[in-house]
Amino acid sequence: HLAVYPDDLNNYCDWVSQSVHQIVQLRGFTNVKYLFMFTEPSDRFGDTPRAKKTWDYYKEVLQAAHKRLLDDGRRDLVKIIGPNTSQTSAATWLDQSIAELDGVIDIYATHTYNLTTYQDWYALAVNVRDKVAKTGKPFWIDEYGVQDIDLRKSGQYGTIIALANAAFLNAGAQSSLLWLLGDQYYPTPIKHITNGDSFQDGKHSWGLFPWLPESQTVRPGWHAFRMLARLMGQAGAKVLQTKGPADLPVAAVKEAGGGLSVLVVNVSKETKDVAIDFSSEALRPLYRYVYSPEGKPFVHAGREAVPEQTGAGRSIHDALLPGEVVIFSTREPEPEGLGADSDKQAEDGPAQSSLADGSENLASHQQVEASSFDPDWPAANVTDGQRLTAWHSVGRRQSQPEYLIIDLGKPFQVQQVQIFPGYDGNGGGGIVLPEAIKISVSADKKRWRRISVKDKALKANEVFIASFPTQTARYVKIDSKAARQSQADSFFRSRLGEVKVFGR
Repeated sequence: HLAVYPDDLNNYCDWVSQSVHQIVQLRGFTNVKYLFMFTEPSDRFGDTPRAKKTWDYYKEVLQAAHKRLLDDGRRDLVKIIGPNTSQTSAATWLDQSIAELDGVIDIYATHTYNLTTYQDWYALAVNVRDKVAKTGKPFWIDEYGVQDIDLRKSGQYGTIIALANAAFLNAGAQSSLLWLLGDQYYPTPIKHITNGDSFQDGKHSWGLFPWLPESQTVRPGWHAFRMLARLMGQAGAKVLQTKGPADLPVAAVKEAGGGLSVLVVNVSKETKDVAIDFSSEALRPLYRYVYSPEGKPFVHAGREAVPEQTGAGRSIHDALLPGEVVIFSTREPEPEGLGADSDKQAEDGPAQSSLADGSENLASHQQVEASSFDPDWPAANVTDGQRLTAWHSVGRRQSQPEYLIIDLGKPFQVQQVQIFPGYDGNGGGGIVLPEAIKISVSADKKRWRRISVKDKALKANEVFIASFPTQTARYVKIDSKAARQSQADSFFRSRLGEVKVFGR
């Protein structure tokens, strides 16, 4: 189904140009300004035509896309970002891009992972800055993070995000992009990949919040990221010169309109007294915003101006707990603005993010009991974490009720059940018919509470998601009416794929 070279190249360039035309020129999305041509092209996901070397084909594609946009009068609408490769596995790609693609790439971008100190993130960004300096073009850190899922789900990850961005600002990066903003499923060819990089059956759990159908509760690091984005991320802002100790990284930005924001991160494991001295008088009062990795709320916005000592310049005194991130900003807090949602969460009860974030599948690899099963399609398949396996009940000449009972191992506050279509072994996923499904929960496997689920029409391969008020449950029972799975099937059977249960 793929075009043969050079048609593949021409098709891609036509798609790029037409996308810019449709999105920007016709639909009017003028906020779409950048083209990431590829992500980590050096890793070669896929084949190159005529056994071309990966770098040679990458270079050819970028040059051809650049020319097509020029020919179509659209090149000035967007900036091309490249090479978007890892500094650890493909450091030479940045050098090659500077040497051979400087006439095409507008902004250079690269990344690395698993750094946890300000000094290391700063050294990374300075290395990129020094390489790109001779081109006179800006650079981005296009990905960053730590490959530790438990750390990413903790409040401490917000502190790491803050110290990394302080380093990027001070090193001169024009922008940084976090991988990922939210957990997401991937398409083919890695639709069902599972590996040690937080992939589980095609879902990449690198985000600051879970895949939204599973949970809308953000992880603690989201609060730090949001505070940084709101107060330190203004387009056109100027990064000011700062100086501070290694365990209290500091960065400051001045907005085009004169607003000021100063970021300080306490990366030590003890409370630190802080004195911030300004070389010139600020014209407007400063307000204190603080992210506390163990806090409830995680972000607190002070409603009163920060008191300062006056003199030749200006001095602010503060004390930061371990891991705290503070931003002093001329932006006055708004009643419904930054910090307001966290404050409300604290009033309503314990912050949800301080508990499990709801994104763990409670049914994963748990024991399953079935009314019957085909030996080739056992009940355990519905909790094995793979959407390409399934449970099939025994085929019968007449339709009859079938069921599954999943033992979660202990009681949880259950609030959602997902049922994936049952794979048939030949590529077909089928349909989960809501009218043929009943869901019940029980704490003791004796008394069952039926979950009220509104029927809805589903298409083939869609996931049936049942969300409901929180129920205390250890056991989840799914009754499924057996049916013919195809016109050619003379037997009645139930067929369900992966079953996921979410709650706390």
